[in-house]
Amino acid sequence: MSRPSRLELLRKFFPELGRTAIGGETEAAIAINTRACEVILADLIKRFDEAFAIHGPGVLHLNLALQESGGRSTFVVLDDLCADLIEAERYHDYAISGMLRDVISTVGSTNYGEHVLVLLTDRSSSSLLPIPRDNPARGVQNAQEEATL
Repeated sequence: MSRPSRLELLRKFFPELGRTAIGGETEAAIAINTRACEVILADLIKRFDEAFAIHGPGVLHLNLALQESGGRSTFVVLDDLCADLIEAERYHDYAISGMLRDVISTVGSTNYGEHVLVLLTDRSSSSLLPIPRDNPARGVQNAQEEATL
């Protein structure tokens, strides 16, 4: 099964974007959707900050495949990412080791005053998402505006 496009995901989560509406209604819907996303992202930033204060650099890992069965987020520290990289290389899993190298590089170069790092994993892949602390839902807002053009 192929992954949905960005536009398909936006229309799935924000169905009102696909309807024709008066400009003010569309702008209001985008504003409400953006605020809802900000609340969720603020919670992720808080979780990241709490774990970072205790453990140091790392990523907040959300296993989306487990969310259906009550899975939750975990914080993965840099040492554990490095240990996982060694294990992936030992088993010649080059897809995982390549992804882990990228994650480790990003963890090492991130300005945590400006961004937090969230690693999203589903049944088919992982994506590292740097979330800006300043206006964290900016990307969602921009995508919604593009989808309504």
